[in-house]
Amino acid sequence: MKTDFDVRVKMRDGVELSADIYRPDAEGKFPVILNRTPYTKPGSFRSARYFVERGYVFVAMDVRGRGDSDGKFVPYRNDGQDGYDAVEWCAVQPWSTGKVATIGGSYNGRIQWLTAVLQPPHLTTMIVLVTPADTYVEWPPAPRTHDDQLASFHRRAMFLKAWTPWIGPRSRDTSPSIRWTKPWAVRPTIGKRTSTIPCSMITGSHPLPEQIRPGEGARPPYLRVV
Repeated sequence: MKTDFDVRVKMRDGVELSADIYRPDAEGKFPVILNRTPYTKPGSFRSARYFVERGYVFVAMDVRGRGDSDGKFVPYRNDGQDGYDAVEWCAVQPWSTGKVATIGGSYNGRIQWLTAVLQPPHLTTMIVLVTPADTYVEWPPAPRTHDDQLASFHRRAMFLKAWTPWIGPRSRDTSPSIRWTKPWAVRPTIGKRTSTIPCSMITGSHPLPEQIRPGEGARPPYLRVV
């Protein structure tokens, strides 16, 4: 396996993101699997080895302001257009066939949807794990009653417990705290665009308290997957 660490990838506004590129140790061009993450890219090594052994190039990229990438980390705000630029960059590299897939779960999954609705020409398929397609309708609503507030508190506590290890010194953002953009806050910038990119969505579910359960029959109104 050939490996190139900290390859600089320039976005449309000039900010450079950092990518580790894992390639088969052979001549030729290969389809590409792109994983963009705020969790820092070394955690993708096992996945990279798995896919490289099966004839793919695996690109692990730190999102803006995380890991070795430049810029300021504002969750979700730039991930749509950065994802678009990253996909198109992968497509024109000398080791690429021009076919690019995205993969990832949780945050890495949500930002795939933000990229998909922008329709990058070379995005061929998506593998999305454990994340809603449309957080605007599938995310628990803001608290309105005491029970809602209690449920919201527990959600925040679980969220912070999961994220605390990742929002500390490994971030390029040196501010004392990170201003979190709620996933649904970016939706007005997306509008009612439709994605027709083939997608494998892998997730699970468990019973939720009634007060944080999304409305019955809630469906993504602006994303269509085929």
